[in-house]
Amino acid sequence: MKFLLLLFYLNPSVGFLEDIKSTLGSAQTYLDQVLPMISDGLKAVKKFEEFVDNTIEEDCYFECPRGKKVEPNESHIKTSNGCGSLDIIFDASENSLIHVEKEFSDCCGTHDECYDTCGEDKDLCDLSFRKCLYRVCRKDEHKRFLDNKKCKLKAKLFYMAVIGVGCQPFKNAQKNACLCVKGEKKINSEL
Repeated sequence: MKFLLLLFYLNPSVGFLEDIKSTLGSAQTYLDQVLPMISDGLKAVKKFEEFVDNTIEEDCYFECPRGKKVEPNESHIKTSNGCGSLDIIFDASENSLIHVEKEFSDCCGTHDECYDTCGEDKDLCDLSFRKCLYRVCRKDEHKRFLDNKKCKLKAKLFYMAVIGVGCQPFKNAQKNACLCVKGEKKINSEL
């Protein structure tokens, strides 16, 4: 009789342990699928916070930590990704989110290289970019009223984009183009 009672108590325990094992296996599978999504979500939130912080900033400039000064990185090679930032590229292809005039790509390249030149002023880079875009819109192929309005609208959108969200790309480019070396910062005596 004791043997039957013992068997009765042990048998449900084995089933219970199997259920726990199965549940833990399912939980592990679930976590293996969910954790990367949470990680990606946290990265997206961080990127969004940087985006918001950089759109609110009035002045955007690169500076070295205290006790270091900015010097050009002589081994740096200027780069351009064309018209785009924050992992979104706009061009003249059919796959582009916004179809861009081919000549805009030249303006974007010059603008990227300006950002990618140590010591450049973001505002001056942006102003040169704006002038370049509007120069494209003054060409003969954009003389018709609607073509001209469409071109100027795109030019305005691109210019507003670099004004609004260009700070972090500017700082990133400056970080690559410049070196922070020991020494005193130069104080601009013109101010």
